[in-house]
Amino acid sequence: MAKNLTLCLFLALPLLAVDWNNPQHIDPSTVEPAQVFTANPDSLHMLAREAYNKENYLEAARYYLAVAHYQPDNVTAIYNLACCYGLVGDEKRAVAFLNAAWERGFSDLEHIKKDPDFKKVRKAEAFKELMARFEEETKEEEEAGIGSFSFHTQTIQLASLIYPADYDSTKASPLLVFLHGRGGSAQNSMHLFTDVEELEQSEEITAKLSSYFICVPDAPYPLDIGAEIGHSWVLEAAPDGKTRQFSFERSADLVMDMLDELIAQYPIDTTRVYLFGFSQGAGLTYMAGLAHPDRFAGIASFGGWLDDKLTDEVLAQAKDLQVLIVHGTEDKVVPYEAGKNAYKRLEKHSYEVTLEEFEGGHFIHPDKFLAMLEWMEGK
Repeated sequence: MAKNLTLCLFLALPLLAVDWNNPQHIDPSTVEPAQVFTANPDSLHMLAREAYNKENYLEAARYYLAVAHYQPDNVTAIYNLACCYGLVGDEKRAVAFLNAAWERGFSDLEHIKKDPDFKKVRKAEAFKELMARFEEETKEEEEAGIGSFSFHTQTIQLASLIYPADYDSTKASPLLVFLHGRGGSAQNSMHLFTDVEELEQSEEITAKLSSYFICVPDAPYPLDIGAEIGHSWVLEAAPDGKTRQFSFERSADLVMDMLDELIAQYPIDTTRVYLFGFSQGAGLTYMAGLAHPDRFAGIASFGGWLDDKLTDEVLAQAKDLQVLIVHGTEDKVVPYEAGKNAYKRLEKHSYEVTLEEFEGGHFIHPDKFLAMLEWMEGK
């Protein structure tokens, strides 16, 4: 079946006006996909999630439709929208939005196969044809050694996954998890691991990365950054600081949920799991790593900060965790002092902590990236 056939079937249908600013007035049974994908950022994801968890699937669809309209590349909302239509047996829209999610990066075929949300539409011919196409495209991805991984929390989350060069399902391999910064995504972070040819250190970096599973998840909260939809580990639209802090801590829980599912699905050496974050993702690396020190061989913070909410009591119970801190001395986004203060706090609690600095600003320096990989080899 042609790649865009399923979606194109609906474009010629007459379109009814939709009041996107008032989702409570949207009738999910009449909306066509052609009406949805025009960009104008807003997020009603939390209301959709709440309705979904209460099994009010058409109510959830109202809000996911609005999210997809304002954020047309929000693959999480679009996949969940397909699930809502699957749960109510709307074959046409379930297939159309599942196709749209796939084209925007949701490529975890095994998850789709097992997802009970599609039980009512799975035997439909259009759904079978779509799955056959997904099967073919997945084989091509597997041959390239790059795939997609999804995991259930309160809603679908996505991650990009790179397999070890010598992948063997009977052999356990180490895992490196990278948490991107504010406004980033799994998709725009993959270059750190796949586009290293032009670096002076390319051969060394490639060789050291080749033995690892590398997982790069999307942060859970969509964030409009202009030309594209980014992601944040904090719900920035929250009404107060307490709620924002809760959302940040909840993100740490999501990272641990993802780790559990990765270990359940892939042959991962649980004694060699490393957590590595940049900027906001580095702050979350501290949050998750220090709360679960027995789950990681080491954690690395690049251009990050140690949250004041991590008390001395929390730090004391995780002192056996090995920590690498990398920070640019000219960083204007997260000042160098934040990295230095984190080092001092951890050193006070007798951590085996290393501080690597470089002359530069807020970025991942290639030399220090290689230094991190060498540091990991010694753990």
